[in-house]
Amino acid sequence: MASVAELVAQAQRFAGEGRLVEAETAFRRAIAQEADNPLPRARLMTLLRALKRSAEAIAEAETILSLDPTNWRAAVDLGEMQAEQGRAVAAVAAYRQSVSHGPRAGTWARLGPLLAGLGDHPGARDAYRESLALDPTQPLRFMLAYECAFTGQWREAFAAMEGRFAEIKCPRGIFAGAPVGQGAATALVGKPVVVRWEQGIGDTIQFLRYLPRLKAITGAPVVLECQTVLEPLLKTVAGADVVIANDAAEVALPFADPVTLPLMSLPYVLGDDAPMAMAAPYLPVPKPPPAELCALRSPRVGVVWQGNRKHPNDAHRSMPVMALAPLLAVPGITFVCLQIGERSYPTVTVPAMPWLHDFADTAAVIAGLDLVIAVDTAVVHLAGAMGKPVWMLTSTKCDWRWGLGGETSPWYPTLRLFRQTVLDDWSGPMTAAAAALTSFRPGDGGSSMAPCSAG
Repeated sequence: MASVAELVAQAQRFAGEGRLVEAETAFRRAIAQEADNPLPRARLMTLLRALKRSAEAIAEAETILSLDPTNWRAAVDLGEMQAEQGRAVAAVAAYRQSVSHGPRAGTWARLGPLLAGLGDHPGARDAYRESLALDPTQPLRFMLAYECAFTGQWREAFAAMEGRFAEIKCPRGIFAGAPVGQGAATALVGKPVVVRWEQGIGDTIQFLRYLPRLKAITGAPVVLECQTVLEPLLKTVAGADVVIANDAAEVALPFADPVTLPLMSLPYVLGDDAPMAMAAPYLPVPKPPPAELCALRSPRVGVVWQGNRKHPNDAHRSMPVMALAPLLAVPGITFVCLQIGERSYPTVTVPAMPWLHDFADTAAVIAGLDLVIAVDTAVVHLAGAMGKPVWMLTSTKCDWRWGLGGETSPWYPTLRLFRQTVLDDWSGPMTAAAAALTSFRPGDGGSSMAPCSAG
């Protein structure tokens, strides 16, 4: 009779030749001879996975672990299979069993996204930390940054965020002649700086607040390169001597060899350990609100229910227009549509605004409103940076900057958060916002910017 080793070798040969039925038979004969031998079971499990017979493969992995709970390789395989089946809790349990018997950087790395998906952001943060401690070359710093931001470790978050250049190939993250250390801004004294936008419109608006501090440290010219749609709004933004659009023709600068910094690296370069609080609104409004808007009855409330389709989280952060129904049913409110482009859906109660062409137009309209209610889009950042009361309806899968709970944000003092409790179920936050709107009065929310006097 063939030995277990011979049967396993025979099965491996059959598998290599594509004779999979014969390979499975040989593996099972080996198991029949030595049921407590993990080797033929592990080889059979691999074959069953290749054959897409997941339930049987999972059963073999579980049997191996019942025979030897310290078999970290089987635990990793089990975790991978459970994750493939969408069983995140079971996958986490298997991966934790694996790392408890011999920590592996790759296993901690697998744990991170699963824990984050389950809402365990402290656990995800710690998993990424463990993985990077074992192998600092793992491309996990950017994901660690998100989890540190969620849990309030901002200094670590700002440092880890620098991993975005290598890990997500951030195309605009270019340093030229710049310090790379945390808190190295003092090395820029006397040096002209070009600050470049790098991600979304909202990111740019959010991080503009750091320009005056950078300018104060350098004592030299600061040039801001921004997205084209923002250039009309940001021409006179504080902290920038020159503002240019990214698609503008070559601009002759009044200095040579400037330092180039990505905008979202400023908290890191400045050495911050918390979000920079807003002492006052920092976005100028280049023109007054439209007269047609000012003729509308107050309270005037702007609404945005959908964002950029290209955003990776759009399916969760945008809502269908019908979800607005409880809000639009609140009497005595003049609703104003701030939705533009392909996602503008005018209704009887939310008239389209024909004068919205760029963000300078949007800022002028917001200046004439009493309140903005929106999902997580650039309009939230715009209203917040203007000091306008803004209520944000946010998904359980929210962005890193909004934290894990509560109604307030360290980024914008006039922002109030209405959070989902069930993913993609907007009824909770919408009902809460509608209830709050029934008692809203112009001037509520700490606005330092009065709307237009009409109304």
